[in-house]
Amino acid sequence: MGAKKSTKTKRHLLIRAIDGDFVTKIFSDTIVFNDDKSWSTEPLNEQTFNKALTSVNKKKYRNYKAFVQGIFVTAWARKRIWDAVISGLDETIVYTDTDSLKLVDCDGKYFEEQNKFVLTRLNEISQELNIPVADLMPVDIKGVSHPLGVWEREHDVARFKSLGCKQYICEYSDGTKQLTCAGISKNAVYLFEDVDDFEIDRQLTEKELASVGAEKLTPYYSDDYPVVKYPDGYVCKYKSGICLMPTTFNLSITPADLLLLFNEVKSRLNKIYYTKGIL
Repeated sequence: MGAKKSTKTKRHLLIRAIDGDFVTKIFSDTIVFNDDKSWSTEPLNEQTFNKALTSVNKKKYRNYKAFVQGIFVTAWARKRIWDAVISGLDETIVYTDTDSLKLVDCDGKYFEEQNKFVLTRLNEISQELNIPVADLMPVDIKGVSHPLGVWEREHDVARFKSLGCKQYICEYSDGTKQLTCAGISKNAVYLFEDVDDFEIDRQLTEKELASVGAEKLTPYYSDDYPVVKYPDGYVCKYKSGICLMPTTFNLSITPADLLLLFNEVKSRLNKIYYTKGIL
């Protein structure tokens, strides 16, 4: 794979590509763009199902995957996370994602025991499939092994703030920050001088995003394009099409996350009142 290429990264991308192919629904509703520029949904019915099935049967070599197998992979990862939650770590978990947990005051013993089990299973699988166990433990560019399925401890953070799923910012002890926010580039972290600046209703303008290399683009449809001549001499006479245009980005919190936060605060307040004998 080349001395300068991380085998972990390449295998990770390969697995994600395969997984994406497996979880693509072949039979689904049809989304239609109407003449009046509106969108509508045509529910899947027996006729459209049979039409799609005929297409699949004509090209079986392209439809080798099973949807059930695809969703099992992600379901297993979520089960591993839920097992950690119900093991007694629920009071230490401050954030959970599809494949990670962020905790406070955790000694890590649970994850050490889980990793022992996974390593044992990897050795058993390598023997059952007659493959080198090293193939199940890819190394990164620094030569560090990363066995598949184990929990890995990442960096400790000094401050952490989340607005909900896929929206959080971390600050490390040296003052550097890292941003994960669905919809914008991680470079947008440079727009937040302080963790508290990452707040609901904060609007990031096109100019701000572009200044840190985090420009957000949105598709724009038009059927009235003028004739365009490009620098290389090519003349485009298409009257309709879709282009990507810069746009703003608003930080927000979903109603579901807001309700969850409200109930959590209410629960904690009740515990304090009961403890102090106020109620």
